[in-house]
Amino acid sequence: MIPLLLIAGFLGSGKTTLLRRIADCRGGRRLLFLVNEFSAVDVDGALAHAAAGDAVVAIAGGSLFCRCKVTDFIETLRSLRGRVVAEGIEGVVIEASGMADPRALTKLLRETRLDADYRLARIVAVVDPARYLKVRRGLPAVEAQIAAADLVLLNKCDVSDAATVAAAESAVRAANPGAEVLRSVRSEVEFEWFPESPKPRAAGDYAPCRDPRFETFTVEPGSAPDFERWRAAVAAAGEDLYRVKGLVRRADGRLRLWEDAGYGLTDAPAPDGAAATPLVVICRGGRSEQVRAALASA
Repeated sequence: MIPLLLIAGFLGSGKTTLLRRIADCRGGRRLLFLVNEFSAVDVDGALAHAAAGDAVVAIAGGSLFCRCKVTDFIETLRSLRGRVVAEGIEGVVIEASGMADPRALTKLLRETRLDADYRLARIVAVVDPARYLKVRRGLPAVEAQIAAADLVLLNKCDVSDAATVAAAESAVRAANPGAEVLRSVRSEVEFEWFPESPKPRAAGDYAPCRDPRFETFTVEPGSAPDFERWRAAVAAAGEDLYRVKGLVRRADGRLRLWEDAGYGLTDAPAPDGAAATPLVVICRGGRSEQVRAALASA
């Protein structure tokens, strides 16, 4: 049986950072990493590839658990069985998209009989405390991620104050009393990736192909993008903007990772071996024109 670790969590919570930490800390363990990007532009897959190389498989253009993408996920799991045997793979780490409801994975494995080859060892929900408290009432998938998890990682505890972290932890424990809760900064935490005795889970259903709560599009930052202008434009989009992320080549030739997950656009070194991408934008449903207009000011 091939153990699966599923990493869930809302946009910008730190899922990719956690996946890259696992890749960096795996030692001699032979693992595969399956990265799901909601946008057709696979930024997270590129970041994961920089940490794990050819051990990364990407599925972009929708959630693994929506009806229009689940077939791709099933075929990927089937195709990986041969590689698992040939390479002696000891486990598969799956990063779901930020809008995914992971409860459907149990149903998927059972209905496709992939549960003869794979066992769901653990679901980890990564949570940004401040953002979770803001969005959980209006986005059912966020609460579903908490409900499905046996481990909730309260991440970014350096960004929120103590009262906010405590309030988020209280809300998480109320939503899923059986889950273990750990606090972390930059997803740096130790836990057993593939426990032998996972908790029982209720099966959920597949999501519709289009969730009206979200819209996504891409923006080309231009040949000589000005970071300060882009940071101001992202700020002007306000809370309609859920996520911006891309690998941008600045005027001096340096490749940088630009991203905003609710705290303003940041500029960081890109991983070695990464290539430039458009900026991927995910925003509130029905507000894409307003967000595009704000970003056009850059």
